[in-house]
Formats: sequence, structure tokens, C-alpha cells
Amino acid sequence: MRKFSLVLAALLVVASGAFAQVSIEPTIEVKASATFGVQLDEMTTGITNSAESNLTFTFTEEQTAEYGEGDVYGYIKLEDFKIELDSAADDATDNGALDVSVGAVTGKVMLGPAYIALDDATTGVNEAEAFALINQTLVGYISKTATTFTTEDTSDPGVAFGVALPDVATVEFGVASASDWTTPTTNDTNSYVMSIDAEITAVEATTIAVVSTMAFGDTSTADAGAPGTNNNPVGVGISAQYDMPMGDITASPVVGFDLTSEENAAGDALRDMEIGAGVKLSWAALGLDEDDDDHIDFLGQGGATDPENEEVTSGAYLGAVYTIDQQTKDEAVNSMTIRAGLFEDSGDDGLLPVVGAAFMVDYTSTFENKNVGQVAQSDLGIGVEVNADLGVVSPYAGFKYITEDMGDNTTTGTVDFATMNVGTDINVIPNTTFTVDYASGDLTLSGDGTYGNTYGYNNSSAAKLGVVTIKTEVSF
Repeated sequence: MRKFSLVLAALLVVASGAFAQVSIEPTIEVKASATFGVQLDEMTTGITNSAESNLTFTFTEEQTAEYGEGDVYGYIKLEDFKIELDSAADDATDNGALDVSVGAVTGKVMLGPAYIALDDATTGVNEAEAFALINQTLVGYISKTATTFTTEDTSDPGVAFGVALPDVATVEFGVASASDWTTPTTNDTNSYVMSIDAEITAVEATTIAVVSTMAFGDTSTADAGAPGTNNNPVGVGISAQYDMPMGDITASPVVGFDLTSEENAAGDALRDMEIGAGVKLSWAALGLDEDDDDHIDFLGQGGATDPENEEVTSGAYLGAVYTIDQQTKDEAVNSMTIRAGLFEDSGDDGLLPVVGAAFMVDYTSTFENKNVGQVAQSDLGIGVEVNADLGVVSPYAGFKYITEDMGDNTTTGTVDFATMNVGTDINVIPNTTFTVDYASGDLTLSGDGTYGNTYGYNNSSAAKLGVVTIKTEVSF
């Protein structure tokens, strides 16, 4: 009861006019569904029921988040502050019944054209990854330079002093620690990274980024913790992107380069390099935003647990990155990743009427180097999804194929994974959606399948034929 009393008190404060600078956007969602399913591998049937309700109060800034006068003042920005009452709660403990989401908070001290950022600092160089232009992967590219200095907090905690010159450049000088002081041994070596992060926009339609990082303080080996020694990497990265309008489409070629250096335990300086290049054709100029299409699935970075975690913007992409990962002072492991992708908003929101689509080819090849025990390995991922908004009927389909170690060179050998999904939503009754769906397991299994993951999982499944479901959902 105490949680709900707090919510009521908050709403009364709002009603009294205390939040004169914000507007409230209450929304309510209620869903109830029944689904009949058949697990085709074991011919098991059954029915599931679901009922959900969600009441959300969203507090949004009306105009500005700057409070202060003159050139020197404190700046605070609050985005997507929400209070949610959710029926998907634990009835015994009330856990999940009330969720207060702060969203994104940005805190700065404004000093004229300069500022002090209280919540961010650059910790690694990753400009070569600009080749990707989209974050989604099927077989995966992991930067060898961006992860050299890691912090306990994934948000890279730290502070930065910046100078912003409109239409010219923004330069930040940052510092971050590997951890904080509150837990024994988490940062007992007093490990920090200092950085310079500049974005130059002085040339029309061109953005140049320059990043430099320098870690120090980690004395886990017999050194003084100086920059460049073991566990104290230094790095530099640079990228350039040019945006060229072509009617409703913008072409954006981009190149990037990263270099990091760090001594190994023997005192040899090991240097990793990445070189990337790509081009993006974007039609976001048509007013499109990030998509949340329920039937665009394989592009998700969340994998098995959250396949729709990543948002994408309509466009076509092609890029490649070449990586030199130095193993000893004389030997390195080289690899190449090539990625092509297409994403088209569903319905009439994209370039094509009625149709939505996603397509990706993701290829990575690691070259052989017997001197350091590296065998050649090539992985390939292909995915395609389409859907159509035909009014009463909205069909969709998807197919995904992944093969690891195509040359059968590793001890595990070639591993294939293929899965498909096909279905349709039917809307013939107001507030009601009928969905007929088929989602396979791993179609490459040689024998019979059993219970296991279906479409949406990127690696493997014990199921083969998968599951057919018929769902009826009423919502508003």
C-alpha cells in the first residue's frame, strides 16, 4: 500500500501545479489473450492464457531543460520520466507492480562555451566500427581496440571538461576510473583512463572524429602502472563521414582507424589496429524514426532473451573492417568482417508502400597463423524478413541461416543453424487480433528434434519442426 500511496501523492502534487514546467501524458494498455499451440517434434498440445495491464504516467519536458541565468549555471535534463503500474507483478510481494523510470538524466555545469559533464567519459577508441553503421550482427564483430580498458559500470563512469563551438567543433577532456572506492579490491590499484574526444564539423556535411585514450595506475604486474604498460593501454582513433543528400536519400561514406598499444607481461609492446570503411544510404529524411516492428526480429542484439532490444533506422548499409590483433612482438592474427544490411519500415512508412523488410549478410574470416596456433575460420550469417500491411491481413515471414567454421578447420568443425518463421495477423473484429504463427527450431538437425528454442534464437536449438500457435488477443 505504501507504494501506491506514493504514486497518489505524486499525482496530487502534479494536479496542484507544482510541475508547471512539464506536461503529463497518461497512457493505459490492457491485453488479454488465449493461445493454442502444437509442439510438432513431440506432438504436444496445450493452451496458454495471458492478461496484462499497464498504466503509465509520462512526465515530459515542455521546452527546455536549462535552468539558470547568464553564462555560468547548472544544467540538468530529464527525459522519459515515467511512473508505471503493471499487472505483471508478483501478487505476494508487489514486486513489479510499481516501476519508477528516471529515463535519461544529463547533468552539466555550463561555463559559457565550455562545460563540465558529470556523467560520461570516453574510455576506448572505436572509430573503425563506424564501418558497421548499424549495430546489429548475426555472426558478430567484436572490436579489439574498444575493450582494452574496462570499467565496472558499463556506462563508463567519469567526468569530462568540454568546449562546444557551434558548427566548428566539440572537444572533451575526460577521466574515468576502473571502479569506485566503495568495495575492497575493486580499484585498489587506482586504475584510471584519461581521454581526448573531439568531433569536428567545420567542413560542411563532414564530421571528423578524433579520440585518444591513455590508461594508467594498474600495477598488477611488476611495472609502475605507466601508460602503455601491461593493463594500461593507450590508443588513438579517427573517423570521417560525409553526408551527401540525393533527393529523399542521403549517402554517407565513412572511414575509420584505431590503434592501441599495450605491453604484455614480458614487456613487449603489442599493437592492435583496425581499419574500417563503409557507406550508408539513409531515407530517414522522410521523417522516419527508429522502428519497433513486432515482426522484425533477427536484427535484435538481445538474442534469445530480448531479440528486439536494438532499434534500427531505415536505410541500406555496406561496410568492412580489417583487424590486426598482435599476439607476440613478431606475430599477429588478422581478420576481416564484411556486413551488408537493408531495413525498410513496415507499412507505408518507408520508401516502399505496404511492405516492410529487413535483410542482412554478415561475414567474418580469421586468417591462419600457425605460429600462434590460429587456424583459419570463416563464419557466415544470412537473414531476411518481410511483412506486409494489407489491412485486414498482415502476413510476415523470416528466415535465418548461420554457419560457423565454413572450412571445417577447428576442433569443433562446421556448425550450421537454420530457422524460419511464417505467420499472419488477422484483424476482422475491432480491438481483436488473430495470429496464426509457425516458428521452426533448427532445420539443419540430422535426426528428430525435441523441445527447444524456436525462431529468434541465433545459435542452436534441440527443436527441429518447432511450434505452431493460434492466438486470439483483445487489447486497447
